[in-house]
Amino acid sequence: AYNESTEHIVIKFLGSDFVEGSVSFYRPADKSLDFSTPMILDSVQTFSFPKKDLAMGKWRIKVEWDAAGKSFYKEYEYYK
Repeated sequence: AYNESTEHIVIKFLGSDFVEGSVSFYRPADKSLDFSTPMILDSVQTFSFPKKDLAMGKWRIKVEWDAAGKSFYKEYEYYK
């Protein structure tokens, strides 16, 4: 599940046995701002990233993870 909280972008993994993954942030207007980060979840299977760390504009957020022996991919668009 994806949620834009007040100060963070939040991705919650519902009912999955999370193994490992990464989140990539792509800025179509400026490739020099692109970056990836390992997905580190809290005790309730949630990844949180502060919006203040992203420049203004359109972002593509690409999430890749492995759970229960399978690979998954999900993409979101975010406008700051």
